[in-house]
Amino acid sequence: MAGAVAGGGGKIENPTTMGEQQLWAALAVKPIDNEAIEARAQIRDAGRRSLRLGMIVTLLIFLTVPSIYLFESFLPLLIGGPLIVIAAFYGSLRALAPGGEMDSAYERVGLAMAPLSLAVTERPKVNGALVLSGERHGRQVAVRLGDKSSEVSVREPCKEFATNSKPVKVESDPEGITVTRKGGKPADWLCDLWLAERLADAAA
Repeated sequence: MAGAVAGGGGKIENPTTMGEQQLWAALAVKPIDNEAIEARAQIRDAGRRSLRLGMIVTLLIFLTVPSIYLFESFLPLLIGGPLIVIAAFYGSLRALAPGGEMDSAYERVGLAMAPLSLAVTERPKVNGALVLSGERHGRQVAVRLGDKSSEVSVREPCKEFATNSKPVKVESDPEGITVTRKGGKPADWLCDLWLAERLADAAA
């Protein structure tokens, strides 16, 4: 798989028919090195670890709460409660501590986005967004990734227009082109980046 994406910069006919890794590689404007490939793999591994911990906490809650009513006793809470707290505390400590999962995750995102000439320029705060930015094809590009939405902006002066296709909205003005998406899959912003850059090419 690493060899299949190492070249990058492939031709894109329809990004919606491509897998995430294939599209990521095709959008690359710089060589894809082993660091970038390993960073993507580590991001997936971190996601799986978080999912497993979430499943463990959910299972503990499922075993504890019904047992209180079933046995009409708070003994299950005395046993399960501390385990739930310990699991949740461990997960939070591992994620939020300096040099923990969160810090490492942003470093990995930076490495994974380097072939796309994008870097992490803003980390999420409360209800905030992860911001990636950089220069691609001689244009400034900014990507804002929120929990339930994404926004891709490409600076390329063009005439004003707007179109809306339910989850995706495309707008342009003298400052550039912006593609906004509500919902969707985490990697759908790659399709939006492709669309914004194709529109920018047409406007240039």
